[in-house]
Amino acid sequence: MDCSNPKQLGPTHMTRFANHHLHRCAFVAIVSLACSANAFAGIRDQFGALEKEMEAASEHYASAFTAWEAKKTKADKPADTRGAVLAKMDALAESSIGSDDGAYVAVQCFVWSWMFDIDLPKLFSRFERLAQHYPNDSRLPELLDMVPLAYPVSATPAAWTGQIEHIHKSAKSKSVQLAALSSMGQVFIKSGNTGEAKAAFEKIIKLAPQSDVAARAKGLIYELEHLQVGMTAPSFTTKTLDGKEISLNDLRGKTVLLSFWATWCPSCVTEIPDLKKADKHFKGKPFVIVAVSLNDGKQEVIEFVKRAGFPGIHTWDEKGPNNPLSELYHTEFLPTWYLIDANGIIRARDPFHDKLIPAVEAALRGK
Repeated sequence: MDCSNPKQLGPTHMTRFANHHLHRCAFVAIVSLACSANAFAGIRDQFGALEKEMEAASEHYASAFTAWEAKKTKADKPADTRGAVLAKMDALAESSIGSDDGAYVAVQCFVWSWMFDIDLPKLFSRFERLAQHYPNDSRLPELLDMVPLAYPVSATPAAWTGQIEHIHKSAKSKSVQLAALSSMGQVFIKSGNTGEAKAAFEKIIKLAPQSDVAARAKGLIYELEHLQVGMTAPSFTTKTLDGKEISLNDLRGKTVLLSFWATWCPSCVTEIPDLKKADKHFKGKPFVIVAVSLNDGKQEVIEFVKRAGFPGIHTWDEKGPNNPLSELYHTEFLPTWYLIDANGIIRARDPFHDKLIPAVEAALRGK
């Protein structure tokens, strides 16, 4: 499983860019000197066989599901056997608790479950196993970075933050401690506990002021202070694809969907039909899509927009992924959407899929 390939990601997950590259999720196991090489190889061989079984089950299900969807009469939906394979992986993880080979399997169980939307009701228990038995594992910083995206599946915010806090207190590695604080802060943001989130980020800055983690924490504090729903959207001036200047002030009186995207972001591309639907639904209403491309090259954006029929006002900056507008709106993931009402107030963040039209309707009513 190689999650550095965005095409393998589940449809609900976003593509990370710029200085926060999408992590490779096929983590490299570290052999413990306390375990014999033969014992480790045995666990790895068993897990490798299960991964091959999972890949085969995934391919079969994808093919069968595509064929089933194409039928006019949708009967006999194909069985998804991936959950059964994951159960075998879980059993292997349980039987090998306490050793580095067990840590590897435990990490991979979490990754398979989350990245491919398999047996998500048990996702939290897979994380709890990691937190309780492997709080010093070297792979945890990358995995902890995934948790805020997985939240709130299968457990309450308090449950998730409780396990993350256990990792923070138990870890001897500073990198794990910092990652735990960052993860905890982001879960707090998603659960609406902005005070606790800011406190977690401030601890990071105090512990490692010159680190990349601290730089990110500062960005998240900025987001908490300036980019929350109900706040005034930061004003900006940028240029459209044909070189004309446009500002947020120019659009006062209209509800604006500010969409950060790129042609190389699969999730951004899959959102285009929803944007088309909204553009058509609100035709004649004071609503406009402003799409901010983070591509390096302008011509590829021009060609893609024309080919895809991507509606709205399209902007681009020669700095590409480092577009000043993406920094102003702390765009850490793609796609990122801000819905801004006629008075310049942020009314919603990332109203994807079936949330988009109701969110725009509410914003048009000033709510």
